[in-house]
Formats: sequence, C-alpha cells, structure tokens
Amino acid sequence: MSGTGGSISTSAPDREYEVFCDVAADGTVTPFLRRVSVDGSGNTTVTDTALDGTTAYTPTGTVGVCPESVTDYEVIELCDVAADGTATPFLRRLAIAEDGTVTVTDTALDGTTAYTPAGTVGQCPVTTPQKTVTPHGTQNTDWDLAANAGTQSVTLLVYSGSVTVTTAEGTLTVPAGATLTWGVDGDAVDSGLTGTLTIDGAAPGATWQVLWTTNP
Repeated sequence: MSGTGGSISTSAPDREYEVFCDVAADGTVTPFLRRVSVDGSGNTTVTDTALDGTTAYTPTGTVGVCPESVTDYEVIELCDVAADGTATPFLRRLAIAEDGTVTVTDTALDGTTAYTPAGTVGQCPVTTPQKTVTPHGTQNTDWDLAANAGTQSVTLLVYSGSVTVTTAEGTLTVPAGATLTWGVDGDAVDSGLTGTLTIDGAAPGATWQVLWTTNP
C-alpha cells in the first residue's frame, strides 16, 4: 500500500529575485538577474537572465555581489490588491545610482510588460489551501480499502482485544491501546491511497474503530 501519514495541503510557489554581477578576467562587470523559484514540493529552480528579466544569460566569469561602482539593483515581487481582495502579483525593480537616486520600474511577472498598480500595493499573501475531504467512521466492523475508493487517510484505534491488519507487506496483529494511521503522499492526494489494506477483528470481544476520509 502506498501513502504516508501527515496533513494534506499544498503551498504556493515562492520566488526570490536578486541582481548579481558577472566579473570577467579583465575586470569587465556585467550585472544580471538571478531568479530562484521554490515550488510546493520544495524543488528549487535557478534562472539567470539579463536585467530585462526575459533574455537568457549565462555567466562566464566570477559571479558575486556587484561592486559599489555599479548601479545597485533590487527586484522584489509585490501584489496589487484590489478592493474586492483580488491580488495581482507584479515585479518592482529598484535601480539605485551612486548618487543615491532611485528609479522605480513596475512590470508584469515577465519582467518586460509595463504594469501600473491600481489598488493597494504590499506583500503578496501566502496561502496554503487545504484539501477538502469527507470524514467517515465505523466501529467493530471489518474495513477494506478496495471497497472505499478515493480514501485519503485511514486511522485504526484498538480499544480491547486485537485486530488484524493486512497490507502488501504482510499481516500485523494490532493490540489494545494501539493506533495506526495511513495517509496519501502530497503528490497522490487526488488519486487517494492504493494497494492492499484490510482491517479485521482477530480476537473474541475485540473492540475497535476505523476513521477515514475520502474526496467529496
């Protein structure tokens, strides 16, 4: 049977932008934009582009923080929040010259299309949508995963006697006082648990309860 215990949730992608400089052997300094994206599964993607945010760029020298003689750039992702709560993410690029002059440029997430905020500008909200599930429960009744398609999680509580649990790995006798839980992995949340899982009372007078959740 596949699946692990845990909460069923996903998280919104996270993006960070930073300007670095590519310093050649002859001292030539070329600023470029590095974008680091982290998806809901923790996978990290690094993308280097020119300062326009779209033209691919491949550093050929030493990459590091830009020297003070070069205009300092900072790129941040903000959200334009309308009165109805709709949040539109966009990029704000700050160019800070040596004399302290700051030039602000707002664009869409592609880094080139001009964007003019119409609502309240601030940090983008972080959302963690919860998977909607329907709870179920039964007491002192044998339970089989094959008869409960779309199951997202299963919890067995044994109050007295013992209960037999059978999975693809074999058979386990669960004594009184024990609790076992199975849950889908994050990537499998839409398909539910799969494989073999049966729960049967193994001893006379055994009392137990099975709680499980399914997709609505």
